[in-house]
Amino acid sequence: MEPTRNAKSLTRVLLAEDEADADKRKRGRFTTQGVGCEFGRALNISSTGMKVLGAGKVTVKAKDQVSLILSNAHYHLPIEAEVVWVKTIDSKQFEIGLHFTNVTADMANGIRQIAMATSPSLLMADS
Repeated sequence: MEPTRNAKSLTRVLLAEDEADADKRKRGRFTTQGVGCEFGRALNISSTGMKVLGAGKVTVKAKDQVSLILSNAHYHLPIEAEVVWVKTIDSKQFEIGLHFTNVTADMANGIRQIAMATSPSLLMADS
C-alpha cells in the first residue's frame, strides 16, 4: 500500500524535527570535569540533560522521574529529570541518560554556568 501524500509530508516534518533537535543538543553539550549528582559524575551536559557515569548498582530505570542536585565545587542546583536510558557497563559501573524537566530560563542559565565553570569545551559529536 502506497503512503498518502499527507503521511509522506508528516514523515518529512518529523525527521526534520528530529535532526534539528539532535543538532541543537550537539551544539550545546559540554564535556565536564567535577560536575555530578546523586547518581555519579556527569560525562557531558547540556541545558536539556546529561550523561552520568555511576558506581555500584543501578537504582533507577528508564522513564523514572527523579529529583537531584546538580553540582560542582561552586554551584548546587536542584533539578527534576526523567531517566531516558540506563546502560550497565559491568557489575561496578553504569551510565544514565537524563532529560531535565520543568527547566526555566534561570535554571538553564544555571546549568550552563555549572558546565562552563568546570570545563568550557564544547562537545560536537555524540559520545
